[in-house]
Parts: sequence; structure tokens; C-alpha cells
Amino acid sequence: MGGPAKGKAYGGGPAKGEPLKVALLVNSATHADRERIRGILRFAATCGRWHTFLFRDHLATQHFAKTAHWCPDGIIAERFAFEEAMRQYGRDCCRARCAVLLDSVFRLPFRCKTAVTSCNNEAVGRAAADFYMKRGYSAYAVVGTPNRRNWSEARGKAYAARLAEAGFPCSTYNPKDTRDWGDEISRLGEWLRDLPKPCALFATVDHRAKHVLDIAAETGVKVPDELAVIGVDNDDMICEFTSPSLTSINLDFEQNGFLAAKTLEKLMQGDENVADSLSFGVLGIVERLSTSDQTGTVRIVSRAREFIRLNAASDISVDDVARVVGCSPRLLQQRFHDILGHSPIVEVRNTRLELAAKILRGTQTPVDRIGDLCGFKTPSNLKAAFKVKFGMSMSAYRTSVQTAT
Repeated sequence: MGGPAKGKAYGGGPAKGEPLKVALLVNSATHADRERIRGILRFAATCGRWHTFLFRDHLATQHFAKTAHWCPDGIIAERFAFEEAMRQYGRDCCRARCAVLLDSVFRLPFRCKTAVTSCNNEAVGRAAADFYMKRGYSAYAVVGTPNRRNWSEARGKAYAARLAEAGFPCSTYNPKDTRDWGDEISRLGEWLRDLPKPCALFATVDHRAKHVLDIAAETGVKVPDELAVIGVDNDDMICEFTSPSLTSINLDFEQNGFLAAKTLEKLMQGDENVADSLSFGVLGIVERLSTSDQTGTVRIVSRAREFIRLNAASDISVDDVARVVGCSPRLLQQRFHDILGHSPIVEVRNTRLELAAKILRGTQTPVDRIGDLCGFKTPSNLKAAFKVKFGMSMSAYRTSVQTAT
């Protein structure tokens, strides 16, 4: 592919007042990826003078095969997206004066000012250990990734070290170097069965925690009664739709993207006092049923509320909810009144109204169409119920939220 466009020397900055051209070599496939991009674009919108191009797997730009005359001033890149973009676009996407690398240091095929962002993996492991120790467990375990990623090992070691400080041993699963899922089911399943129970298990990423949940179910290990499981990333596609739903450590990926963009802006402006290493950490822990110690009545209600939350936009009935949690509709009614003071039908309606409010806050969907998206059969039913719950019309609610922000 061709070299830099004429009139702009390699390594030179934009003319005063011109927009800064930024190449984003970041995947968009996972929750973490999308949150990073959200943070980057949030900064770009605030800054107001960035022209961004998202390389690799984004449909909006995927069909452009050449960028020889674009000449970015800076790039934000993660390793695998960078390598893929190099294969697809060649050096065209990389002739930049400045770069911020996400999560790892890797070799760039050109010289430029750089900074690196990374996750505080020690904080992640310690957060998992502290979460469990507050629950009073005496048996602990950790499962890392099969490919022994450095970040995974750092999280696992920090988890075990924090437990050791408090005098608790930790069992570690060392996966065999195999690509045979059947073999992994057998080995990991046997290891899970042999753990002392109840056991607090930390999986270093959500997709690995899902492996644990799936294999535990297949081998008869009860979650959370015998085995509590916590993952990392809070990827809702995984966490919400596993059984039971997965507790996960929520990392501040959006802030990671925002700080990466802010740092790149400083580098492109020629700021010499920019830290070359930035870290992001734990935003919080989102607890779901995989670590719940509830029993009896409370568990029935918790599982019912989770099913309602996931399915409220559909045409569900009390019979549907009762069937999922394994009790009669009458018993379900009694349990809801005992714990929450209202019926399952009221829970469904409240959940649908919260969904309607979320749509009003986050989109410009016309009010008359929102009912179809959150389970109400007619717009008039939704409008009447919304005004009772929130004390104002849907239009007034949307206006008040927009004014506040």
C-alpha cells in the first residue's frame, strides 16, 4: 500500500484548527470491548475535534480496504485488533505520531510516543477474596484460563495471596493443554467434585466461570449450595443467561477507554508530562444467584424475580413463573406476599414500568411505541400505570431526565 499523503510529512502534526485523526484498533465483539469504545467516543464527543475511524470488525468501516491517504495523528490499539488491522490494511492504519496501547505492551512497527493502559489484576483478585471472606467461607478455589494468560495468572495469584494473608488455603485448577472439551469436562468436573464443600470459587473471567457452571451442572455439583462462583467482566450476555445467573466483578472498562483517549489527546498536543502507564480497576461486584446463600422462601422469590426481570417484556403469567421456580401458583403468591408484600403480577408490572423508564432515559423511541417493547398490551395501559408509579407522564419524565443531564 502507498505511503503518506503528499503535503503531510510522517511524524508531523495537524495544522492549527484541523481535526485530529484517530485510528481505533479495538475489537467490538465483547462487553469489555464495547465499554472501552464507549469511553473513547465519550471523550471524542466531549473534545469535539476528533475524527475517528474504527478499524477491523466494525460493520460501518469493514468494507474499506485502504486508508493510505488518511494519515492518522494517533491510534488507540489493543494487541489482537492491531495485528488483524495490520494484516488487512498494512501500515496504512499505523502511521501515527502517538499511540495508547490497551492492556498490554506490544511491538509497534514504527516509532511514536506511547502510553499503556492496563487492568489492576491484583485488585481484581483481592476483591474476589474479600467478597467471599465476608461470607465466612473456609474453603476456596480458583480456576484460570486454559491458555495461561498473564492477566489471568495475576488475578489468581492475588486471590490466593489475599486468602493466605487471612490464613486460608486455596485450591488451584491447572488445566491440561488440550483442545478436547470432553476431556475438560471430565477433568474439571472431577476436580470440582473433590473440592471441600461449601467452597468459594473464583474464575478469572466470565466465560471461564460459565465453563465452571456448565460442568458443575453436568457433574451434579450444586451451585450455590455446594459451590459459589464469581467471574470477572460482568458481561451481561453471559452473566444474565447462565443458570444460575453469574455474580461478576465489574471492571471500569468505560473509564479505561476514556482515560486512554484523554491520554492520547495530551500526547498529540505535545504534552511532555504524560504518564506512560495508566491502570483501571474494579467498579464493583454485581451479585447474582451463583453466590446467593438464600434458602427456602427467599430463594423461591429470588429466582422468580430473576425470571421476571429477564422475561417481563414477554407475555408471561404467574403460572409461567411458578413453573420455572418449581412451585404452585398459589404458593408463589403466598411467598411474594410474605417477602415483598405484593403479588407476582405487581412485580411483573413494576419491572415493565422500570424497563419503560429505562427506554425513556436512554433512547428517543416514540412514547406510543414503548409499550410494545416492555410488555404492555396497549399504550394507554402503560401511560396510566406509568403516571401512577412515577407521578408524571412519560413525556414529562423524559424531559425531566434530559434537563437534569
